[in-house]
Amino acid sequence: MPKIIHRFEGKVVKEYSTKIARKLSVGRKAENGICLDDSTVSGNHAVFSIDPSPLVHQHTNNVYIEDLGSTNGTLMHGKKIKREQLKHGDKVKIGQHEFVYVDEDQLRMDKTAILDPAEIGK
Repeated sequence: MPKIIHRFEGKVVKEYSTKIARKLSVGRKAENGICLDDSTVSGNHAVFSIDPSPLVHQHTNNVYIEDLGSTNGTLMHGKKIKREQLKHGDKVKIGQHEFVYVDEDQLRMDKTAILDPAEIGK
């Protein structure tokens, strides 16, 4: 099951399932789904949005990270982003916190089967 892993100073803080909510907001304000006590994080900093995939039944969600006009920005792999779709292993930095997107289903989909030409047509 796809999930977002919240890490701080290299340690796992919490894991969030992408099957639970359609939006997971991140910021300093208490109203956020992920409330971060970090002065480098804006009140309403960013949002993870989870949208059903209309094309691929085995992979049911497309997960995005979107910066909400934060002061310090949202980084993905060290670069400021506005809105990006997440792939397995993507790392998002918000303030001093890191979020890693883990989707083992996506890993299985990316593998290519190798056919033995001798076996074709048998």
